[in-house]
Amino acid sequence: MAIAPKKMTLGEIRRKANAGALSEAEIKRAFVIDENRSEALAPQVEFNADAVEFKGFKAKPGEAAVLLEKAGRKRRRMAAKPPGKALTAAAKAMAQTKVLAEGDSWFNLPFLIMPKTAMDFLDQTHDVLNLAMWGDELSEMVKDAQYKQSLGSGNFRHFFLSGGGNDILGSIPKYVLPRKKGDTDPANAPKYINVDFANALNGLMKDYAKVEAAVPANTVLYVHGYAYAIPVPGGKYLGKPLKALDFDPVAHSALACAVIAYMVDLFNARLMAFAAAKARVVWIDLRPVVKGSDWHTDEIHPNSNGARKIARRFREAIAATAPVA
Repeated sequence: MAIAPKKMTLGEIRRKANAGALSEAEIKRAFVIDENRSEALAPQVEFNADAVEFKGFKAKPGEAAVLLEKAGRKRRRMAAKPPGKALTAAAKAMAQTKVLAEGDSWFNLPFLIMPKTAMDFLDQTHDVLNLAMWGDELSEMVKDAQYKQSLGSGNFRHFFLSGGGNDILGSIPKYVLPRKKGDTDPANAPKYINVDFANALNGLMKDYAKVEAAVPANTVLYVHGYAYAIPVPGGKYLGKPLKALDFDPVAHSALACAVIAYMVDLFNARLMAFAAAKARVVWIDLRPVVKGSDWHTDEIHPNSNGARKIARRFREAIAATAPVA
């Protein structure tokens, strides 16, 4: 009979997390995702009560997420930059290219207990400073403006932004109308998106404009509009909300997928026009990049394979873009 590992005290976790000394095995044991409290693009991290001893300690609200991010920061960098790895001249040039990232959970997910993101893979070849945090919405990023200090340093010529996913992939009940009885035609998808969605897009684009206004003239801003997420039966963020509106992910699969795709298309059209009007903005189309097998089980995030493909597309965009002098 296997003996269960001894519980770690919360004090020990705090000390080791702050020092970046938690092992991967300890991280996997100490932290879990609370599926009941999680929301779209905002997974809720909690301490694993079966592995953590709280006697004599009181966890602060949100402390688990903060400690996991601290614990994972050093481990991410070690995984991305293994010591002693020989690099070609081209690889050395990429490794010296500094990239700033700000965004939501498409750029940063809870370390080890959810899939790697595109920024984890991009950091393997480039020097990435990632300010993104799961749960952050674009309006919060603009308000906090953490990116301004980094951009003001003059060290970054490439700035990646991921924002708006909560409206695009996580707000089905807010923006989708109930299916009309007997309708299974995917061509009718546009009829099911209400006017509030256009207003939400207007708000997002105002925030994108605020971010762009803070970008130095010699820095390129890269934006993306997510991809064609696929609703699955029982899925918390797409499948169930669509089923509640009578879009069965199985019986009405084509129409259900078309509704999501149309919302994604509308957002990408806005970003494409935004980039076309700005000399230093590059829109990256991820719709043809992330395929059906590239999605995580939560429906709305790429799995590690999808994230790896996105990072490859980001590298191509960096290579094809000469920063403004």
